[in-house]
Amino acid sequence: TLTGTPGRTGVYLADVVAQATDRALLIDSDDDAAMADGPVVATDRTFSVSAFVRLDDVTRDASAVSQAGTVTNGFELGHRVSEACPEGTDGHCWAFEMPGSDADVAPAVVMSAVPVREGAWAQVTATRDAGGRLGLTVCDLGTVAAPGTKVPRAAQPQASHGTWAALG
Repeated sequence: TLTGTPGRTGVYLADVVAQATDRALLIDSDDDAAMADGPVVATDRTFSVSAFVRLDDVTRDASAVSQAGTVTNGFELGHRVSEACPEGTDGHCWAFEMPGSDADVAPAVVMSAVPVREGAWAQVTATRDAGGRLGLTVCDLGTVAAPGTKVPRAAQPQASHGTWAALG
């Protein structure tokens, strides 16, 4: 289900190799979203989520993928503006966070040292393994004018704070 007024835009292949059929949602306001009627992943089990993303504004937090709980998100993958971001990221980074319960206000967070470049494409992939460790891998794809490294880089895994099933 779409809410707000999301548009359509070309994604990585459309920008880089002129493949016009490569299209994605353009989420350009706080009212825009794409939602499912229920859970998409079992957050109390092993899972992975991935997205091709391009940020046009790196001055504020932005979610690429999340799954709702009753009180808080079961997980959130996106961009964070934080002093806790790794050195070399200018205080903003790709992040994957997951609270230990539906009331937990201090989630476990994995942050990437791959710099976020405004207007550049990246593939971000978050994982929760069978041991409860959270992982984040980022591949800087770049743009036509400023290609990225195109080498996936994994952040240091972090232990989760417990498990619970976010019901979407």
